[in-house]
Amino acid sequence: MTATIAVALVTVLAACGSNPAASPSQNAGAPVSGGNLVYLASYDNPDFQWTDVNDWEPGIIFSALVDRLVYWDAESSTLRPWLAESWTANPDSTQFTLKIRKGVTFSDGSALNAQVVADNLTIKGKGDKALGIPGTYTWPAGFESATVTDADTVAVKFSRPAYGFIRALTFYHSGIVGEKTLKLSFQDSSDIKNLVGSGPFVFDSYTPGEQYVLSRRKDYNWAPDGVGHAGPAYLDKITVRIAGQNSVRTGLLQSGQADVMRDVPPADEQRLGQTGFTVLPAKQIAYSVQIRVRPNSAATADVRVRQAIQHAVDRKELVDTLYFTGIWKPATSVIESGVPGWVDLSAKLTTDVDKANNLLDQAGWTARDAQGFRTKDGQRLSFLVYSVSWIRQSQPELLLLAQQLKKVGIELTVKNVDSNNETAAVGAPGVSLSISLGSVPTVSGPMRNNFHSAVTTSWFNSGALAKDAELDGHVDALSNATDDGTYTKAVGELQNYLIDQAYVIPLDTNQQTFAVAKKVHDLNVDAYGRLFFCDAWLSK
Repeated sequence: MTATIAVALVTVLAACGSNPAASPSQNAGAPVSGGNLVYLASYDNPDFQWTDVNDWEPGIIFSALVDRLVYWDAESSTLRPWLAESWTANPDSTQFTLKIRKGVTFSDGSALNAQVVADNLTIKGKGDKALGIPGTYTWPAGFESATVTDADTVAVKFSRPAYGFIRALTFYHSGIVGEKTLKLSFQDSSDIKNLVGSGPFVFDSYTPGEQYVLSRRKDYNWAPDGVGHAGPAYLDKITVRIAGQNSVRTGLLQSGQADVMRDVPPADEQRLGQTGFTVLPAKQIAYSVQIRVRPNSAATADVRVRQAIQHAVDRKELVDTLYFTGIWKPATSVIESGVPGWVDLSAKLTTDVDKANNLLDQAGWTARDAQGFRTKDGQRLSFLVYSVSWIRQSQPELLLLAQQLKKVGIELTVKNVDSNNETAAVGAPGVSLSISLGSVPTVSGPMRNNFHSAVTTSWFNSGALAKDAELDGHVDALSNATDDGTYTKAVGELQNYLIDQAYVIPLDTNQQTFAVAKKVHDLNVDAYGRLFFCDAWLSK
């Protein structure tokens, strides 16, 4: 089953890949139908384009409206049938067969069938230039075709091994939309009013900057196997209310005007937990919160400088100072522990200021200026990094990181930028460091898109990057994996290489915290930390 929120103390589940969850309420009784659950979102991003929706708040709303082919059960780390009732793969993972569930309909009354699924997968795999729609970036590379072989069966072909393909189908932007949405341009399909899905809720209304309202589908009867009940949701409505300030969201929750709050500040976690609310830390199938370093300057092209940054970081201090409730932990690798192939590399992520200083000396950064920062040929060892709106604690985390790097003579300047200009600012040629995170349903696609030199559009490879053939080799080995053994080996070797070369500097765990009122029961969280509302109900 999925991780479940109830109204008792927080318990950490021991199962592989599980989300921490609250234990079941002892006296909740049988589920009750009806009611309007008010969920507090921390921002409004009305972009629901179905091939690349990736932001937190639209992702949660999207997941209530659009079902997926496969469900990733967080507790058991099991893949469960959903819109696909079964699937098979050939020995080299280049061909897959999906058997499509019968009796499913979309919100406009049209039927789910093999052709609609094939059309969805084709656009997700290749994009549609005429409509301006990109492909789905989390998929493995090499998608060739999705074709109908009979009324209920779709055959999918890749030109190269795509071992992670079935797991990629569990991510919410792999959700299946109806034929009407498939025909729309990027702009039109980004509008939630035009989103036709088969989910347990349908779009009702939207007030920009204020709220979304979703209504129950009374004929829904195809929830994922083994997850709660299959029939219609218990809730009549979900109101997603936008409240950007932490204090406002907390006040609405405590006053009873809202039922669920995302993005709980660490300062409020204990206080809410002690005043009758359930505080749920939801782990994710994701990258850790991390600094990525692109070797686009003389300094960052030197592995010794990158390694010095790695060893100067004090992860325990970051967590103890900024995430002081015990829920958060220092990162253990490039990816989180629930991701298949994760390796605990904590031993490589220890703080060693002496080693950092020695590495910088070896790299020739031996002189110091009046402020104590290292210099070489008259140039200060200095980097610019931007805080970003989509990582809640990015600014305080980067400011504390700047203090840690100063101890070894590295200047880190932290700047803010308007959210509309974040992508351009972080991608500017002079920026060598970026704070990052992200969901990874399958590692091979994202790792290739982020780090392979052939993908020149990625942040890491933009600018004057000298090709790292060994890094490409590790990414290629992962992309060519055909089974558990070769895949796990390649994921482990790539994690080690990214950390040994200090292209990635993991900081802390990537998770979310939700605060939930007592009257809310059986509110589930999927493997990606997104709420799953189908089983949720409210006490009268």
